Amino acid sequence: PNPGQDGWRVRLEMAKLWQDAVNQHGGNVTVVHLPEIGIKGNTHFPFSDLNNIEIADLMLEWLNYSFSTYYLILVQDFPAMKDNLFFSE
Repeated sequence: PNPGQDGWRVRLEMAKLWQDAVNQHGGNVTVVHLPEIGIKGNTHFPFSDLNNIEIADLMLEWLNYSFSTYYLILVQDFPAMKDNLFFSE
């Protein structure tokens, strides 16, 4: 048995609980467990791993989606803020 492996399992479950708690209060947390989406063998230093470009692309995709969604909601609720935001449509 690998005690470190169980430690990661516990941390993943805690991350999912934290995600649920934040999202229930209007937050936007996404927990991505890389092996669940087919990416295996990574460490906790994502940009030091050999597949760092793949990880960066995944993060960029999430950021683009999250910020564009946030922008659309913000502008819908507060149209006067549209000119004060650094986002572009």
